[in-house]
Amino acid sequence: MVDQRRKSLRRRYLSLGLGELAAAAVFAAVAVGVVMPRLEGPKDSAALWSALAPLLVILVQAGVYWLLARGWVEQAPMPARLAALYRVFRVLDVLLLAIALLGVVI
Repeated sequence: MVDQRRKSLRRRYLSLGLGELAAAAVFAAVAVGVVMPRLEGPKDSAALWSALAPLLVILVQAGVYWLLARGWVEQAPMPARLAALYRVFRVLDVLLLAIALLGVVI
């Protein structure tokens, strides 16, 4: 029963991880292929990437987290170094969002 639950969670985490990474790829592709050609100047491009970059970073962080979590699910807690890294990400992501807001406003 425990092994079946682990397999089920690993499948779900794989789906979540790949979904996050796919979403990041789609957002980037649409920005480059559809939105960028319609922008009028470098300021518009800067505003777009100021808004989009934090989203892409956070989506990639989340995707990597879910894929890594497949290794310890139902067996052990999250490795201490990885937990520390994601605590740092939590602070850096807030700073990144604040900087991005500033970039969009400017």
